[in-house]
Amino acid sequence: MLADLSASELDDWYKFMRHEPIGPERTDYGFALLASILANVNRDPKRRKPFSLDDFLLFEPRVPADPVDLSEQLKTAFAKPE
Repeated sequence: MLADLSASELDDWYKFMRHEPIGPERTDYGFALLASILANVNRDPKRRKPFSLDDFLLFEPRVPADPVDLSEQLKTAFAKPE
């Protein structure tokens, strides 16, 4: 349960998810990879440069957040009230 996570644990999960997407984003990468392979196998190399994974992604690739700012935001958000 989310309430049982400390700020440090939540920060660790967030960092993990930045490198290993979970849920719809992970599925999107898998299908984009398959689509790029099929497109590259069937393209005419003389007329078209190779397709990239980004050509088939439905979700925008994530821009990495500054880990220091994120850590501070999480600590503030989940700090125990005094």
